[in-house]
Amino acid sequence: MGWWLGLLLVISVAGCTHTGAAQEPADPAAGRPAAPVTMTNVDPSDPAAWAEAEHIAARQHAGLVHKHSDTLPFLFAAERARSVLIHQGAVVTRRGPGVAGAYLRDLGILRGNGPPLDDVLWALWALDALPKVEPIGTEGYVNVPSSRRLADVTARIEYDGPIARVVLHYFKPEGPLAKDAHPASSAPPGGRVGSAVRGLVRMTLDIPETGDAAWRREDIIRADPG
Repeated sequence: MGWWLGLLLVISVAGCTHTGAAQEPADPAAGRPAAPVTMTNVDPSDPAAWAEAEHIAARQHAGLVHKHSDTLPFLFAAERARSVLIHQGAVVTRRGPGVAGAYLRDLGILRGNGPPLDDVLWALWALDALPKVEPIGTEGYVNVPSSRRLADVTARIEYDGPIARVVLHYFKPEGPLAKDAHPASSAPPGGRVGSAVRGLVRMTLDIPETGDAAWRREDIIRADPG
């Protein structure tokens, strides 16, 4: 009888120990997801909002950060990354034309009162949203607004109803023109006698009222106006 009592006592103690361990609170820091980083002030006209955004940006492991332009709210240049973007109060980690288009749309580019062209071009670079145009490279577009000779192909923003467009032209390397190229509508018909022609790639970023922005490609031939 005594040995049965001892066995029951051992089982009872073991059961209490197992149950007690299971009911102990887990380490409160173990497995806890990071709290979302959100801004409490998103007014770009308030210096306090910029200070708050810069503080958040500095915690994103991108090295030193600094404001690039007043017209690009909470998009910071960074030391170890192209940029840190805080949009609609939260850190945006995705990149590409869809992200850049949504950001520029919210800044008013469809209404014609968004950032100036130079800041738009920087934002596209900073958000890794420039088009891939092999073998020219993403940053090889024409942007010489002071040149009358290149006025038809320099970078620009166009507006067409509910769509804004960022238009970039890339000169193709010298060589045979692409078979599917067609004359640029802005070039003189046929060009002047003896004028040189060059192949270009026209890349257009369509930013609609809703949906993702996307690049369109056209291969064109341009007569050099001389």
